[in-house]
Amino acid sequence: MKKNIKLIIAAIVCAAVFTSCRKDEEPKTVTVDAQTGTIMAGETQTATFAVMTANIADGSYAPQVTNLPAGVTAQGNVAISNNSGTLTLAGSAGAQAGTTDNLTLTIDGATSQAFTLTIAPAPEIAATNVINSSSQIVTVKFELLWETGDDWGYVEIARAPYQNNGFTLKLPLTVQDKYLFLLAEDMPSGMTVSDKTVKWIPNTYIEAYDKNDENIGEFYFNDHERNYADDEQSGAFWAYADGNVTLKGEIKEIDEEWNEEYIYKFDLDLQKGWNILYDRWTESHDNSTGRDMYTVTVTTQKPSGANYQWYFRLYGLVAGNEYQAVKSGKKPVTGKNFFYRPRREMNR
Repeated sequence: MKKNIKLIIAAIVCAAVFTSCRKDEEPKTVTVDAQTGTIMAGETQTATFAVMTANIADGSYAPQVTNLPAGVTAQGNVAISNNSGTLTLAGSAGAQAGTTDNLTLTIDGATSQAFTLTIAPAPEIAATNVINSSSQIVTVKFELLWETGDDWGYVEIARAPYQNNGFTLKLPLTVQDKYLFLLAEDMPSGMTVSDKTVKWIPNTYIEAYDKNDENIGEFYFNDHERNYADDEQSGAFWAYADGNVTLKGEIKEIDEEWNEEYIYKFDLDLQKGWNILYDRWTESHDNSTGRDMYTVTVTTQKPSGANYQWYFRLYGLVAGNEYQAVKSGKKPVTGKNFFYRPRREMNR
């Protein structure tokens, strides 16, 4: 009997030891998920990566990340709890735009498979081979038209020298809240906004200044040189939004004074940050009403077949220029009535 008990105990001990040994021999693994968040070139920003582990004890581990690009470092430790944690990578002023797809993470002696970090280019507007250029141009400024109550004006948020018949404007990553307004504010019927808390500013201008810092003209990005007699034309402009939002719908308006009818069609998928918007004007005549008909389509999708070029327009050559009207003290159409912008003002 005693002999049988000893055999049973020995079997239990051996089984326990064998099981323990098998567990200890199971490999430690680390897996890194896809990037969350954006690091932009030259900016102090962070991106995170979900980390999954196996056979690694809960704890805080100093991450060892190989092949990090210049200007990027691992921030803090990776705290593992229940086989998961988060790796944070931080960009700095030295970070350059590009994709690095051979990063690896090592914690507690276990190394992950390669994962990818993408550093996005800083938002910019680059113009080359400007048509109708002028030797008078020295500086280019990117300006916003803002309105708060009865107060309004233009504010410069970026500038660049005019060189070699072109310029490159480095846009700020964010726009101060005081220059933004709710996209859904004073929204006409027929429009649908996915997030009514998002703010934006669509009224942006690219202005030319001479050696005396006098505003002498504007730049625009069109499919052909602007001509108010044209029946159809398309252009692009920049708008900032503080969140992701869609805007869709159609508005119809009749201007009895001018005997004109306007149809505005919007299909916008705005991302947080800077967006390029494309507008296309078509003009026709309704013989039954005697009205001139204007259809304006505004999208975030570049129109098929459109070929845009940069143009410069010297102020004083076109009567009724909106920017000149501001200089003379006349308040222009501002963002809050962006959806009711007559052709004489909306056609940029």
